[in-house]
Amino acid sequence: NGNASAVDPQTDDTLLTDAQLAPVVQAAREQWRNAGLMTDEQLDRLDSIEVRIGTISGQALAKVNGNGSVITVNQNAGDYSWFVDSTPLTNEEFTGEGAVLQAIAGSSAADKVDLLTVIAREIGHALGYRYDDADLDDRLAALMSSGSNVGERIVIAPSRSVEEDEPLLWNVEEDTDDDGDVNGLVDSLATHDEDSLYEEWSA
Repeated sequence: NGNASAVDPQTDDTLLTDAQLAPVVQAAREQWRNAGLMTDEQLDRLDSIEVRIGTISGQALAKVNGNGSVITVNQNAGDYSWFVDSTPLTNEEFTGEGAVLQAIAGSSAADKVDLLTVIAREIGHALGYRYDDADLDDRLAALMSSGSNVGERIVIAPSRSVEEDEPLLWNVEEDTDDDGDVNGLVDSLATHDEDSLYEEWSA
């Protein structure tokens, strides 16, 4: 498990770039496409979802706009470091089975926020999946509902269900403006007790 106090904040030299983002976005789309869980309408929408880099206040990682057409990724991972996988279709920096993988100690993924995980989950939000969907497929349970530490990758699993006594670390809040209108979904990185968990806020 990563310790945020031991993670160096990103500098201007390590801000996320479009060249780094593009292959990870493509890998996240492939993960969704290969899972075979989307409707024809969702398949049609998948490649039209725009993923862009932006500046988001606080420790937000990413956010989806209200109609699910645009995902904005924080250029500095909420003042922590992105793990930008140069081979995002493989998981050689991680170990484990199932949906939740742990970064190998000393690897380039250790103590960093996995960009692929965040983008894959935000694509799920953009496609209309929510953590509290009564009919959410078990294969999406970890990606859409479970919390994650820095140094973890969460993928769409062949089969996984959230155990009744397993703590869900994703907190849910509505991102609203002064008039009470919901603006969309927001991912944030926040310290949680001593484990420095990053949490996502969803509308």
